[in-house]
Amino acid sequence: MKPLIIPALLIALFAAQSAHAGGGYDLQCLLENGEQMTLSHASDTVYISFEKPGGDAEEGGSVIKLDIPSGEAKQNVIPKSDAGTASFTLRGESDDIEGAIALNYSEYDGAGDAYYTVMNSMGQETSTVSCKPGAIKVSKSLLQNGINGVGSQQTNKPTPSQQQQQQVQQSTTPPFKVQFGSSVSNEGWNTKYGVIQLTITDDNVVLKSIRVNRGNCKMESVGNRTLPATYKFGDVATFKYMKCDRIIEANIATDSGSWTFNN
Repeated sequence: MKPLIIPALLIALFAAQSAHAGGGYDLQCLLENGEQMTLSHASDTVYISFEKPGGDAEEGGSVIKLDIPSGEAKQNVIPKSDAGTASFTLRGESDDIEGAIALNYSEYDGAGDAYYTVMNSMGQETSTVSCKPGAIKVSKSLLQNGINGVGSQQTNKPTPSQQQQQQVQQSTTPPFKVQFGSSVSNEGWNTKYGVIQLTITDDNVVLKSIRVNRGNCKMESVGNRTLPATYKFGDVATFKYMKCDRIIEANIATDSGSWTFNN
């Protein structure tokens, strides 16, 4: 599986990291392309930095700087609902960014997923790179209050109607049908894979993540599509899992909710 590379040339990068190097972080993770991504902020600036783990922060690496007072950074925070879901989205737009960028973090039943997206001036996604499962660290306040000064007060707490809507979304039928199975590699290695096949039953479904056997089954090097990804009605999405002969449980998260299936 080829990771998608962040097109750093499309955005203005700021080499100086002194404004936030000494502080903590709001979110930090190891991306699938091998870089470490860190979201942090000062009193009037949001920073998203990228660097190779163990590398020299002053040589290589890059930083996106978003000014808070001028509205370059916008956020949407949905604290944990009764359904066990919570999410944080940061969107960045400025004269130095050709298009926009977004950083998304969602949590379900204690498990988190995060990814970084670059969009062109037409609002179309040009690249997305996900954080590796189990390599995400989040500040305690991110899913409660977001980043100080960014966005409106409406993002701090959902209204009762929003909470009710979240519960309704979780109680509806999932926008896909799921089948479990297994397959054997035809390349002569006799490797057995666990298989999940999803048939999409709604329009424009964003498949955000699949967590198999509580994170013990991985999708590494099997040619699976990088998530998140958008699927149309009637699409069939197949995912193979190495060293996972039997799939017992799968948690599948989409933009309309998360569901857990047992095999």
